[in-house]
Amino acid sequence: MALADTSTKVRIWLLLLLTSLPAVGLSIYTALEERAETRERVHKELAAFARLAAANQQTVLEEAQRTLDLLAAEVAMEKRSHKLARRAVLENHGGEARAGVVLHR
Repeated sequence: MALADTSTKVRIWLLLLLTSLPAVGLSIYTALEERAETRERVHKELAAFARLAAANQQTVLEEAQRTLDLLAAEVAMEKRSHKLARRAVLENHGGEARAGVVLHR
């Protein structure tokens, strides 16, 4: 009798195992699908973030270029202003300016 009880218990366990396999398989399949969907969503979000960062970087570069252009224009204006001032001194003080004896008034 003990052998029959053991055989019955094994059969019951096998039956339970076989009936639970589809549920386990479905759980694994669902988890894999969710993982794939999450991976795709994250990939799209990262691509959008990269585009946003690139656009921001482009804006920073454009602003830097404008700043450099303004600085270059200011330096050029300062050089022209210096030349004009020197010309005015030479015109007003003639030989004194060439000799370096212009007195401040």
